[in-house]
Amino acid sequence: LTDSQLDMRLIDLSRVEVLKGPQGTYYGEAALGGTIRIITRKPNLESWGAVVEGRLSQTEGHSRNDSEAVMVNAPLIPGRLGLRLNHFEAFDSGYINEVDVDPMTGFVTGVRRKRYNPIEANGTRATLLLRLNDQAYLTGEMVHTASQASNIAGYNPVLGDLLTPYCAPPGGPAGNGLPVGPGIITLTCY
Repeated sequence: LTDSQLDMRLIDLSRVEVLKGPQGTYYGEAALGGTIRIITRKPNLESWGAVVEGRLSQTEGHSRNDSEAVMVNAPLIPGRLGLRLNHFEAFDSGYINEVDVDPMTGFVTGVRRKRYNPIEANGTRATLLLRLNDQAYLTGEMVHTASQASNIAGYNPVLGDLLTPYCAPPGGPAGNGLPVGPGIITLTCY
């Protein structure tokens, strides 16, 4: 994961728009091929509301994944000022196995760690809507997300489906690269 990407889960959406390209006039030069717009729900100025959502799933190998989300809508000044809050928590158990590899043959000799790449994420979105008059509204939004990924989601197809080689810490016995076979291929340690 990079520090430049928001991990805001798709909760409390109004609609998703898929706009064919080019869309550079409205959305900048990077929208040559088109744009996908994700439109969130705005606060309802007239009525209170709340929604709670929970999901459970399982990754092959009996590992749990879960996500929980809550939304609260509050008309602070009915007809004039409203607040909509969203929060989510999520855990994905991972799906890549870290394996030991024989450096002479390149064969996998054992599984060191299953589900090597779990991810925990949470986020909050707050939207404040002020009705100025019948035609004018002012909207402010704050978004905060945090993700904690253990290891990377990369794998090496040379080893097999969804497998990554174990690599010792820098300076350790395996170094930063793991040569496999008599100079045929080098598996990169991440």
